[in-house]
Amino acid sequence: PKPQNPFLLVYLIMKFINILLAAVAAKRGVMPWLCLEICHETSQNITSNLNQIEMNKDLISYVSFERYGLGSNSTLNLYNLTDVNPIIQKMGLKTTPMIISVDINNMRQVFENPQPFFDSVKAETEKNGYSGWNIDWEPSDPSISDADGLNYAKFLDAFSLFTQKLGVTLQVDIATWTKVWNYTALAQTHVPQLDIMSTYTSDDPTYYN
Repeated sequence: PKPQNPFLLVYLIMKFINILLAAVAAKRGVMPWLCLEICHETSQNITSNLNQIEMNKDLISYVSFERYGLGSNSTLNLYNLTDVNPIIQKMGLKTTPMIISVDINNMRQVFENPQPFFDSVKAETEKNGYSGWNIDWEPSDPSISDADGLNYAKFLDAFSLFTQKLGVTLQVDIATWTKVWNYTALAQTHVPQLDIMSTYTSDDPTYYN
């Protein structure tokens, strides 16, 4: 039999490696989070942060920022903060506004009746051209139970399927300091991205473990 061309073999191997590297690189990226006025940032701070994002936009996959809060009766509250969304979008970057909450009672209400919340998310997505959403719910009430953790996971699963139908992504921030985060239940949901917050909570024992 005719021997194989060694140069062709090397070329094919290198080509395959390059394809793999490109695939890995495509999945990597930094997601900055802008706290804005919630963290008492001034307009100068915000402008500086936006300049840093533009300077490094080739490394960035999404930009998340404070924008909404979970209200009572499954409502979505718009905060009076600097609207950075159009500025970031003009940079050619994807935006994922954050919805925050520390109120377990508001969370329980949306667990029971999520549709008004879903409707608000749909309207805001279409109005602002968001690429996704970031859920940052961190209740610390002593009444939080195992049932809350299961209900939260059930809600997130439904919300993930809803955002998929909208054609946008979903990021959920999780940690370990309350029962609302049931890792076993969360792992069984359709949520595409879980962001672990314990890596920057140095005063929490799980940071060391």
